[in-house]
Amino acid sequence: VSSAAGPAGISDLKRIMRLATHDEVSLLNVKREEEEELLKVCREKVRQRALPMHVVDAEYQFDRHKLTFFFEAEGRIDFRELVRDLFSMYKTRIWMQQLDKNSTGGGSSNTISSLPDYGNHTLSQIPVMADSINEPYGIPTDLDK
Repeated sequence: VSSAAGPAGISDLKRIMRLATHDEVSLLNVKREEEEELLKVCREKVRQRALPMHVVDAEYQFDRHKLTFFFEAEGRIDFRELVRDLFSMYKTRIWMQQLDKNSTGGGSSNTISSLPDYGNHTLSQIPVMADSINEPYGIPTDLDK
């Protein structure tokens, strides 16, 4: 098997180990419903804060220890207050993932865009997480000065 991706992206496919159980399928359905509600709540919070971004998807990690919101925006967005709001509601790590809205990759809207330089030139994505309300990015909030 070649490791190069063919026209259909065959190298991206995962090997199927077994069929999902009925319980696993039920859990995925519940997770999908929760993610739809999370998306609505996040969009409302974005609207309330008048942030210039469009939240396109929400995804819980299967164990619910991380919640990722995928968004499109023209430039850098200061969404720290949004992350605080979401963390206070869901009490889990919150990640904000910017998507490249100008992607031409065959309908794939999940292409990571180039984000501003945060001191490491090798990063193509900057995961932002909230483990506490006071220091949502793992750094002191007094660095805003």
